[in-house]
Amino acid sequence: KFILTRQRKRKEIPHEESNVIDVLLKLLSDKSQFMIDYEHFSDQWISVLQPFLERKRANQGRRKKLINLNSLKSDKQISIDVKTLLKLKNNARFTEDIDSKIASCIIGVASQN
Repeated sequence: KFILTRQRKRKEIPHEESNVIDVLLKLLSDKSQFMIDYEHFSDQWISVLQPFLERKRANQGRRKKLINLNSLKSDKQISIDVKTLLKLKNNARFTEDIDSKIASCIIGVASQN
């Protein structure tokens, strides 16, 4: 969410990229009408962010510092291209909010007989 928000605030991003970032941020928000499969979504994100982590680890030299996903917050060079963002958006697994599912189970439909 942090990386998407920072990328969204950049002045020179195209309109399409801005729209995709907005959709992804909405999926991550608590106010979304959909429930996202966070396990699948996080696996996708890790595959996208892994090269950035590997680059940071390779550039640290002899000094061995613990590098994790939180370490990417300070790296302002991270920019995810539109193609990758679209892939993340299109491959996201989500369903209706759980409250809607519970309500539909309670209400039910009367049988014809």
